[in-house]
Amino acid sequence: MLVLQLISGMDLLRYLTLCPVPIMNNKKAGEELFKVIISCFPKALESLSLAQQQLKKFQGGREQKLSEDYAIRKREGPLTRLRKLDVFHPGNFAPDIFSELLSNCPKIKSFTVLGSSSSSSVAVEMVRTLCPNIQELYIRSFSGKDQRQGKHGLTWAEGMKPRTLKSLRVDEYNGAKFNGVKAIQQHSSSLTRVHLGYFQYLDKDMVQATLKSCSALSVLVFHGTGKVVAPPIDTIVNINWAVTALTVLQLVFTVRFQDRGYFKAGRRHYNSNCADRDEWLALEDLARKLGRLVTLEELTLVAVKEEKKEQTCVPGILTLGNQVRGQLGFLNMLSELKSLKVFRGHFHLNQPEMEATFKREEAVWIANNWPSLRSIDLLGPKMKPTAIQQFSALRWLKEEMPEIQFL
Repeated sequence: MLVLQLISGMDLLRYLTLCPVPIMNNKKAGEELFKVIISCFPKALESLSLAQQQLKKFQGGREQKLSEDYAIRKREGPLTRLRKLDVFHPGNFAPDIFSELLSNCPKIKSFTVLGSSSSSSVAVEMVRTLCPNIQELYIRSFSGKDQRQGKHGLTWAEGMKPRTLKSLRVDEYNGAKFNGVKAIQQHSSSLTRVHLGYFQYLDKDMVQATLKSCSALSVLVFHGTGKVVAPPIDTIVNINWAVTALTVLQLVFTVRFQDRGYFKAGRRHYNSNCADRDEWLALEDLARKLGRLVTLEELTLVAVKEEKKEQTCVPGILTLGNQVRGQLGFLNMLSELKSLKVFRGHFHLNQPEMEATFKREEAVWIANNWPSLRSIDLLGPKMKPTAIQQFSALRWLKEEMPEIQFL
């Protein structure tokens, strides 16, 4: 494919995501790719994402990686309009090549990096040196020696130009101790959004003091999943949220029922990685307290089907294994809910499976408990607005609540 040759001729191209295979696993090829980006990409490009994805196809049960041959037509001119740059696994690129790319992108305002702690730290160091006016910084790093020494994305952010960051997101896989007070306070007058992912240990007083110093902060996200529940529920429940100016708070947890699915709520997310009764009681208490902070208007329900022959039943969107509705009392509190999103996971559903995930009794429950609902967004493969004509539960709901739009 003459992918890069075609791209280089698109003078008005503004957004581009590249998933080169196997370039990201080859340092030399990665260096060549960066040289190409600098020399031949459209001058109008504003967003560039270099994402590592293993594109595969299956033939006769065997995995075969797809390989591409790139024909390159060189072209002069730096990426002077580039505003957003995402780089996955920067360790595959030589520092001098990476530095050259950043030097040719003087207007970068948003930077995302994913990789090991050591490679990410090198990339962030270059960004804060060559792009001092970064406003959005997103760091996703895996555990390594830097993390064990207490160094992670938040400490790297300390070196950024003070009072310039508006959005800071740091995901620390395998958990990390939250010690980013200095980094956040350094940008306390400018930060409007902070997203902390997978931080396993949170000190209530430290978090509260940090939030109190952020006068402009309006969005705060805590994110934990898998075996890492971050932050601990009792920590969140006991924080005095009155000291903040938050208008949106998101708490992301994960709950699994018989390893068949999980439940996720937008704007504020409530989940746990176990179905312990005491855990659910704590979540309900949390929901009541947070209800005074922000009204939940968006809800996303996710049903994930595992690829096991003995598991053919997909849980209902509200029941998720006949347990959720009885234990998550806060579902009944969502009287102001306006938007519902239903996601079926990365698999194709036939009609019987779809009927199993959106039952008539659940449509009745929605009509009785969520009177403000105005839109239902059907997400995932084969989930289109035409589904309303195929499944009885959706047809009944549309008749009962004609004001609902199916997106």
